[in-house]
Amino acid sequence: EDPLTSRLAGGASAEATGADPRARRVSLGTVPDFAYDGTGYRIAEVSAGSPADAAGLLSGDVVVAIDGAAIGSLREFAEALRAHAPGDHVTLTVRRGDDLREVAVTLSER
Repeated sequence: EDPLTSRLAGGASAEATGADPRARRVSLGTVPDFAYDGTGYRIAEVSAGSPADAAGLLSGDVVVAIDGAAIGSLREFAEALRAHAPGDHVTLTVRRGDDLREVAVTLSER
């Protein structure tokens, strides 16, 4: 199961089910492009009203770094988010076409 899409059945808490207590607590508000096999984390969809939406991220953008730390894959993106709490401010380095840009984002609670 991918850490960005797993849900606990019946609304049980992670503690009650013995799930990993380091589970991601924050959300950027994006859906990953699971077919993408390049470097970075490519966004398939941005949820309306999400931190990603507020930051101006678009479908097709590729996150290549968070706070200067390189992101090589969806797994690395998920691991990087686990290090943060809701309300944390992060800087994403995003590739849009041939351009690289830095985008400030405030993460929300998942």
